[in-house]
Amino acid sequence: MSQPYASYDQVPWFRRADILGAITFLGLILNPAILFSCIVVLTGDVYYDQVDDHGQLKRWSVGNKVAAVVLLIIQSALTILILYRVFSASPR
Repeated sequence: MSQPYASYDQVPWFRRADILGAITFLGLILNPAILFSCIVVLTGDVYYDQVDDHGQLKRWSVGNKVAAVVLLIIQSALTILILYRVFSASPR
């Protein structure tokens, strides 16, 4: 886990919950966007613009990392299936 930030202003743009949420939504339609979102989620924390009871910025939960793995598996399987069908199709 990365060190928590003291202020939301210190959080890189790609680790902000609102930005990554929008990219993830686009990723449901566009494969590269979901890949980017999953990589960001799996390589570190994503932060909300809210603080918890201890004064630390809130972070996405472990459930988001699990969802990222599931999405990567689904996207990978679909990509492999599409590539298999494209390259195994007999010429007409």
